[in-house]
This record gives sequence, C-alpha cells and structure tokens, in this order.
Amino acid sequence: MLTLLTTLLAAQAVAPTLDEVLGEQPAAPTCSVTLLVDVDEAGKERQVSEYRYDAPSDAWSLIAYNGGPPPEDELEEFEREGRDGGDRSDEQPPPAAFYAESVSHAGLDWTRSTAPDEDGLSLWQIDELPKGTVVANGRDVSRLIRLRYLVQEGEGAPRVRIAAGQLKERWRIPLIARIDRFAIVRRYAPAAPETGAPGAMLPIHEQLEIVANILGRERSALIETTYEGWDCMPAEGALSASTASAR
Repeated sequence: MLTLLTTLLAAQAVAPTLDEVLGEQPAAPTCSVTLLVDVDEAGKERQVSEYRYDAPSDAWSLIAYNGGPPPEDELEEFEREGRDGGDRSDEQPPPAAFYAESVSHAGLDWTRSTAPDEDGLSLWQIDELPKGTVVANGRDVSRLIRLRYLVQEGEGAPRVRIAAGQLKERWRIPLIARIDRFAIVRRYAPAAPETGAPGAMLPIHEQLEIVANILGRERSALIETTYEGWDCMPAEGALSASTASAR
C-alpha cells in the first residue's frame, strides 16, 4: 500500500504542463468563413445577421438579416461602422485569429483540475491571470477573469475542444456601468479536409452572455455565433498530409 501511495504521489508531482500536453501547434491558416450571429437582447427584437469574411480581400460583408436580404438601413449602418472604425478586428476578429487565441494562453500557469477521462478529455483552469493579460476599454481587468480549457489529450488528438472565460465578480466602471455577469464559451473542432486546412482546430460555435447596468439601465443579452463555410489556405509550416489525416 505504501508503495502504491508513493507511486501515485510521484505521478501527481510530475503532472505535465499545458504546454507539454498541447505540444507544437500548427500555424493558423488564413480562412474565409461565414458567421451567423444571433443577438437576443432583453426588451429588443431578436436579430439574426449573416456575415461573410473574405480572406483574400480582408473584407467583411453583411449578406443576410433575419432570414432575408439586409434592409438598406442595416447595410448603411454596417458600411458606416466599417468606415468609422477602420477595420472590424475589435468587433469580429478575422477567423484565423481564433485559432491562435485558442492556444495563446498556454504559457500561463495553468492547472489540470481533472485527469483525462476515457476519451482523453481533461479540464485545465487558471484563476489568477498576470497583469496585462486582459485589457478592456483601456482598463486592466485581468484579476477579474477566470479561464477554462477543455483539452483532448493523446497523440495526434485535437488540442483545445472548448475555451471559456468568465467574470469572477462584478466589474464597476465608475459613472458608466456595472457588469454583473460576463461569460464566453467557444467550441472548436478539427477542420475537415474540404476546408483546405485539415488538422487545424477551427471554431464552430460561440456563446456570449452579459448582464449589466449601463447608465442606470438594466441590460442583458445572449449572443450566439455559428461558424460555417470555412475556406482556408494553410500557413507555411502547416501540418503535413499524413499528420493531418491522423488528426
């Protein structure tokens, strides 16, 4: 029994880091993609918008609104936001950024909170982010954010299945807002061969929930984004065909 306990303790002491579990990641592909964005905000009409990002031209377009062609006022607002904001990277980052983001926090001090199950899935978390990790509206909110990864471990396995972040406590912006809840969950899947970048991990769905008081008004919203129609160009140094097929 003593030998068994010693073995178990030794195994826990040499548990791998997230960097070791993830291993070397392929470079993010450059992808065109369609985003279906469903916005359900309390007190307002539900809005479902369909956007297309074209990688060769680095351009966004609004192609549908509530199941039909976009009305003129929505098109005008979309175009005006593009002109005023320069690019739309803050609002909807180009899809390749999502892949890079899914592994970009690997160098932080993650803890594996569950051992891999029979499917190789394990939960990793980080509750104390270093300063400067998350900046919103010019404010460093790193101490307020908790991150979670659901990782599929094993040789040639997809790496990050789910990436999630949430607000640990209320966030107050003096005289402007009180954010009571903010949570985002993004799900990934290995890219199919027809995407042009088999083996890369691409997002398939994102859910964002926010509950807040803004300028004295209670606000809440649930925003769901579905990613479809991936058309990718592999980056230099991407996985070989044999490695990709194993994934």
